[in-house]
Amino acid sequence: MSFSSDLKTELNAIQITDPTSAFIEFFGMLKFRGSILIKKVHESNRIYYLISTGNPTVARRTYYLLRNIPNTTIETSYRINTYLNNSKSYLLKIGFLKIQEVFPFLKGQDVYSWDPYPIIRNDSAYFSDYLRGVFFVSGYIVDPKNSYHLEILEKDSRENIEEIKKILNNILRIKAGITEHKKGMKLYLKKSSDIISMLELMGSKIQLEKFEKIVGQRHIKSNVNRSINFTIANAKKIGKSSAVQIEAMTRIKERIGLDHLEKELREICDLRLNNEDLSLAEMGQLLTVPLSKSAVYNRMKKIIKIADEMEE
Repeated sequence: MSFSSDLKTELNAIQITDPTSAFIEFFGMLKFRGSILIKKVHESNRIYYLISTGNPTVARRTYYLLRNIPNTTIETSYRINTYLNNSKSYLLKIGFLKIQEVFPFLKGQDVYSWDPYPIIRNDSAYFSDYLRGVFFVSGYIVDPKNSYHLEILEKDSRENIEEIKKILNNILRIKAGITEHKKGMKLYLKKSSDIISMLELMGSKIQLEKFEKIVGQRHIKSNVNRSINFTIANAKKIGKSSAVQIEAMTRIKERIGLDHLEKELREICDLRLNNEDLSLAEMGQLLTVPLSKSAVYNRMKKIIKIADEMEE
């Protein structure tokens, strides 16, 4: 199974005892739909919602949530799609009986047309429930071994995706972006710390721990690679500088001899010609009178200058 599937399986096991939390998570599924199909029907002067999904995890979660919402009737069934490798399609017929009496915040509104944002904007726990429902039907997360990326797809309305982005960015300080997609609008997270906060917000523990472990391992590997690259680059720099210095000293030695140099410059030349791989700082510590890196550098410049003037 993929990391995303494992995450949804874990979220599916989260227990809910508060009817409002169950309703808000279910409403997140209704609002974004994603992997479910919704149809509103009238029968015997009553309104029913028909929800169809081919995802068994979504079907189980939907059924569990509805069982925790008072005054709700549920009829479940499934059919075999012979033209799609005998895959199952799950159907839930849902009826709400005087649901406004259970949840006064609906204020006589139809369940599907209710605006949840005034509530979830001011309550991070309810926003967590809503976000979990949204992710079940429209969310996806890439395996962190490959890259850091979490996304939520909204097929119908930019308004819903914008509202979630505002809450994440402005209230929870989770940096989310929005981009256009051929199927709608996509909200995405790219930073590992933001994705970790998102997983924690939705109630994940197992996959959150795995994600953090992988991030830590990648961070260590990145630091090691950075250190190796720095060492290699530094070695190349030392080698290049050393070659220039040795070339200048060789010219002086062949033309006039190193004995014509001042004592401190002659000591530098002897040390460099016998230790091509030493850095300037290391050379400074090996001199009769130890010098700083900058002091050794200045003496090297004098030697190179003498060689150049001698050529002229």
